[in-house]
Amino acid sequence: MKQFYRNKLNLACINAIAVLTLTAPSVLAAEETNEASTDEVEVIQITGLRGSLSEAVNRKRFSEVVSDTIVAEDIGKMPDRNIAEALQRITGVGIARDNGEGTSVTIRGIADNLNLTLINGQTVASAGEGRGIDFSSMPSSMISAIEVYKSPMAKHMEGSIGGTINILTARPLDVGEAKGTAFVEAVYNENNEETSPAFTFSYMTPLSDTFGIAAAVSHEQIDTRTDSMSNWSWEESEQGFYPTRWGVSAQGRERERSSVLVNLQWQPADNIDSYLDVTYSKVEDDFLTHSFTSWIPYGYGAIDADSVVTDPSTNTMTEFAVDNLYISPVDENIGADIDTLTVQLGAEIELEKWTLSFAAGYSKAETEQLTQQLYNFDHWWLNGDQHDALFKLGSDRQYSYLPWGTEYYDAAKTDNHAGETYEQDGLVDFNLNRLNQGPIMRLPVENTDEDTSFKVDAEYDLDSSELFSSVEVGARWNKRTKETLSASQHLGPWEIAFEDYNGGWSLWGAEPLFHDANAERFDPKNFMGGNANSGVPTGWNSIHSFDTAITSYTAHMNKLFGFTDDGSTPYFTDFDSVFETMGMTPDRRGSADNEEETMAVYLQANIDMLDGDLTGNVGVRYVQTDLTSKALTGGYYEATHGMELEQISLEHDYDNVLPSLNLSYKLNSEMVLRFAAAKVMARPNFNQAKAGASTTTDGWYDIDGINDPDWTVADEDSFVGGNVKLDPYEANQFDLSYEYYFSETGMFSAGVYYKDIETFIFNFVELGKVQVEGYETEIGTREPFYTEEDFLAGEVALPSPQEFPLFFESVSMPINGEGGKISGLELGFLTNFDFIKGFENFGIQANYTYADSEADYFKESFGDESVDLPYQYQSEDTYNIMGFYEDDNLMVRVAYNWRSESLENPINNLDGMAIWRDDYGQLDASFSYKFTENFELIGSVSNVLEESTEFFSAARTDGNLIKGDDVPTDRNYNQTYNGRTLRLGVRAVF
Repeated sequence: MKQFYRNKLNLACINAIAVLTLTAPSVLAAEETNEASTDEVEVIQITGLRGSLSEAVNRKRFSEVVSDTIVAEDIGKMPDRNIAEALQRITGVGIARDNGEGTSVTIRGIADNLNLTLINGQTVASAGEGRGIDFSSMPSSMISAIEVYKSPMAKHMEGSIGGTINILTARPLDVGEAKGTAFVEAVYNENNEETSPAFTFSYMTPLSDTFGIAAAVSHEQIDTRTDSMSNWSWEESEQGFYPTRWGVSAQGRERERSSVLVNLQWQPADNIDSYLDVTYSKVEDDFLTHSFTSWIPYGYGAIDADSVVTDPSTNTMTEFAVDNLYISPVDENIGADIDTLTVQLGAEIELEKWTLSFAAGYSKAETEQLTQQLYNFDHWWLNGDQHDALFKLGSDRQYSYLPWGTEYYDAAKTDNHAGETYEQDGLVDFNLNRLNQGPIMRLPVENTDEDTSFKVDAEYDLDSSELFSSVEVGARWNKRTKETLSASQHLGPWEIAFEDYNGGWSLWGAEPLFHDANAERFDPKNFMGGNANSGVPTGWNSIHSFDTAITSYTAHMNKLFGFTDDGSTPYFTDFDSVFETMGMTPDRRGSADNEEETMAVYLQANIDMLDGDLTGNVGVRYVQTDLTSKALTGGYYEATHGMELEQISLEHDYDNVLPSLNLSYKLNSEMVLRFAAAKVMARPNFNQAKAGASTTTDGWYDIDGINDPDWTVADEDSFVGGNVKLDPYEANQFDLSYEYYFSETGMFSAGVYYKDIETFIFNFVELGKVQVEGYETEIGTREPFYTEEDFLAGEVALPSPQEFPLFFESVSMPINGEGGKISGLELGFLTNFDFIKGFENFGIQANYTYADSEADYFKESFGDESVDLPYQYQSEDTYNIMGFYEDDNLMVRVAYNWRSESLENPINNLDGMAIWRDDYGQLDASFSYKFTENFELIGSVSNVLEESTEFFSAARTDGNLIKGDDVPTDRNYNQTYNGRTLRLGVRAVF
């Protein structure tokens, strides 16, 4: 039974930072893991990195489940500045990176939305569309420990297939003394050569013997740049595979992250402990992306067959020349504000043999985001002398973009074809070779995620039992609402037409706004770290400021149509005014409101046999889930012109019985053998289990139906639907592990695990000319494009607004897969070399994970019976190794993390191919130097070797790369580079 009497706590806490987590309530889902009683736990003097590793070993040793823990070296001093990057040091944990920073976590290869993340046992609302947490929004400086549970107990909250992450903050009375820290840091990103500040202040104190407060505030500004090279889709031809979409881009990010934490603790009596935990974070993101892209709209018919060079070993075109090439510089601006609040009020009362606990929790995350995209392109459809280029594959899957033929658009020039003119119907300077401004896309997103919960738990001590130490029962009610407004506004030049002005001509048909007249030269410093091959564009024209673009665009529109601001005509001042004048409103069909209500009860018996050598627990948890989802449906015209749409409401209910067993057997005083078995479940993402669908239309009529083998233009319309009737993920899992604690700071562990996944969810994609019930037609102006009949008849008259058949190039919807299997081996090792003279201050931590998986993706739905792919995100090999040196003043740490290839997506919705993630390794280094007991210098370098993240495409029929099939790896899907990040700061303790 847990002890929290103040006199015992103060004695154990003196000069021991471990107590921040050792005696803090691990309220995992407010349903704690039984900790060893105080007289069983060895109190270890904790200092520095070695102390935090030693404490993590101690917590693992006395845990009653398969778990790992990361412990802060001191208040506000986690071993990594990012929670995700700290978690990757744990055996079986991998991370995904965005803009070079760890964002999401996988446990044993299971995706982030299938793992449960808690703060002091309280569910954390998600700012995105799903359930996954972006750990980059949580500064590690405010955390005292992180627990990762890989096997559950009956009293643990359900909702995880991979594992549960519980983030712990300190409680002031548990520390027992006043203590504060101040940390100021400068962050430098080499890729964009920008420096930004960060600071953290924290303070905790017992205000009396019964009441204490802990508070922290953190602010960080991060300026980074991500460079990328992409081939988003591939096509197979008689001469091999070739990329149909190619591009280079550079994305700058300015992020400001502010966080506040407050913990109040009140112990009015020796048998009562109550607390109030509040965490709040605010993230302001501003992204500006400049890209230069091309597309081969006519497919293989546009390729000069005599120019093709093919690698016969991979059937990939390594060189080919393209006539009729579509070119499009694209500039995108994203502004986002994310607010996350988590509150938990709880208490624990001891009454002789009873221990009662209560907790009420609330978490809310709000996201407001606006994405604006400006497309510039050529007149490839009307221009008989279309652009061309030579593509040549070099090292690292990079395609160069080189001159070929008589006409070529050079990304290095600012005035391509500026001197040329073309006359049509009396219009002069209708330059078909010169790029001009195209569509404007606005994608507003508003997400609100609210989670409210109440729980009650009771534990009864069985002093007289020879089998069980106690019995626990409890119940938890939870209500979670997820409101998602995901809309789109598409303003194409062909839609800017007014019958009363300019003879009904659209902007494009009358007088284009040329791209080079509204753009500036963009030369990102050190593009791709200087590792771009010869011929890869490292600079191009782009719109640097969206404010400038808005001013230029609206002034051009007013001039074109003769609009004035005297009230006699419409008048454009910004993009909103253009949309309003056109009567265009956001397409709200992608929005959904989900309400999920759950009720769970459990019964658990805690095992204590063989004089304490065999411990553990056995129990069962029952949970019922009721889901209701509401959405809007209707036609394209109604949806984009503010007209009434139909509201639909769909429901889905299911229940789960989740038995579990955890056993720990002490072979002797140094060795522990563990066995765990459980049935687990995880609910679908909210963006998967939702009513309705979102559509993207390219703004012109589909002309795929022309019976010409060389005419292979594909429409760009897409349909992304939800599926309320999805069943949850379910799996039966087993763990067997051996742990050897050969010293206070030394540990070796070996374990095997097996997950039999009964059902899972993946995204099914259908490609081609697909019609969807309820979305068969759309109404809109398609000027200056013609109907298919007009085109074949050679008509030049512009069509009137009319109803068109709506065909989607891709239709995707989440469905349940029939099952899969994941099995693996985990090895862990940690030691200080204090047994070797002269190496007492050195140490090493290492772990390795081997995983094997298979999944049934409904092979018949792929249209290919020979499909054999692994479970998503599963790397066969993952390892971490960290070496460190630490004396009284200096600490140096070097850590390397590596993971092998994994399947990122079983089917790309653009080309139907599988997307693989290439292997990735990253080296990080950090140091600290204490000038005094209260003042130290801290620094770190992440991504020392400047590695890039790479994905590549392969046909599903090529087989399973992980199982050794001969899968081509030379077809780049996406390669990103962020460079190194350097941090240097000072920390004071007072």
